[in-house]
Amino acid sequence: MLLRTHNATQNYEQASFILGRNLILPNELAGFGYNEEQLRFLSKTLPAPAKLGKMSKCNVVYPFIPGPPHPMSLLEVCDKLPKCFNSSGGWFAKSKERFSREEKVGPGWIALRAECRSQQRRSSSTSVAKIPNAAEIAWYAGIYLSLRRVHLFRGAMVISSSCASSSASVSIGHHAGTTGLHIRCYPADVSFSGINFVHVFKRSFFER
Repeated sequence: MLLRTHNATQNYEQASFILGRNLILPNELAGFGYNEEQLRFLSKTLPAPAKLGKMSKCNVVYPFIPGPPHPMSLLEVCDKLPKCFNSSGGWFAKSKERFSREEKVGPGWIALRAECRSQQRRSSSTSVAKIPNAAEIAWYAGIYLSLRRVHLFRGAMVISSSCASSSASVSIGHHAGTTGLHIRCYPADVSFSGINFVHVFKRSFFER
């Protein structure tokens, strides 16, 4: 349930008008149990309408999605959203793959942007630009697929900041002809026909 305050309602209404389906509201995440304090935090940290308007005009900005109410690992995200991920694999559940347990996606708004890293060096106290980890990408893409029935990364594997025990980067994305998201660990020099390997950056990631 959203906060029953005029300011919170107005914030979400303005943001929904600007972003449309590219905004996922906390009340759409049934079963995750945001409390009143967390809802208040999300309402206060949502960017102002003027900033959202500028961002929405740039076609490389992905949706605004709230993180979970409590930090979740990649394994926990997959367990919570089982229908969003390809059933084959599970290699990252092995004990030696520490990243799948130790790296988390936390509370706050997540918005990812695909652009040159050099353009991402400008930041403020509320906006940090960096490569998201595997848990963050999995949550982001999984929630959007679950609620909007759309693959954000169709035909692409998004390279995360996470590294497997082999020291290769962990990538998450969608292969043509499949329904779920894939979590794979590919060598840096590998190439596949029809699949683009891309980096995304946290355009706006608000944390406690």
